[in-house]
Amino acid sequence: PSVNISREYFERLLARFKSREGISKGIKILVVSPLYGGSYPIALYCSSTLKKMGHNVELIDNSRFSDAMFFAKDIAEDKPRYNRMIDMITSFLSEAVIARCETFKPDLVFALAQSPLTIDCLKRLKNNLYNITRIDPLWGICNDPLKKSGAWKKEEIFSSGEIEIN
Repeated sequence: PSVNISREYFERLLARFKSREGISKGIKILVVSPLYGGSYPIALYCSSTLKKMGHNVELIDNSRFSDAMFFAKDIAEDKPRYNRMIDMITSFLSEAVIARCETFKPDLVFALAQSPLTIDCLKRLKNNLYNITRIDPLWGICNDPLKKSGAWKKEEIFSSGEIEIN
């Protein structure tokens, strides 16, 4: 009986459930950890929790390179040389993230504080997202896995946003 009184409300509610259903089936998430520090255990925890939530999660565990950072500090006699060495390590690890994104094709890259990502890496990740949204702009706004490749209808995506706000 309630459906007959407010069919529009129930249709919006059903659309919201369908959208959440797609997300609940999981999205692909690439978690990028820092080399060390307080954010490192948080990266492990987030990765584990996201997997338990049903997402397809891959962790780039950069902790194996923390010795290289400490080695650079020990061996460098001056700050400019140390900075160049750190830049090289960071560039290498950033390139590894780009390479993994090309093969894993995550829906989301989750990088924690102190994750070794260069400005260039972030720009390339952004450009990759831009290219995806150019091909499928509505999926770039609301990346429900069931709506990839042009499956979003303009009215449907706008109504899902209104439902979220209300």
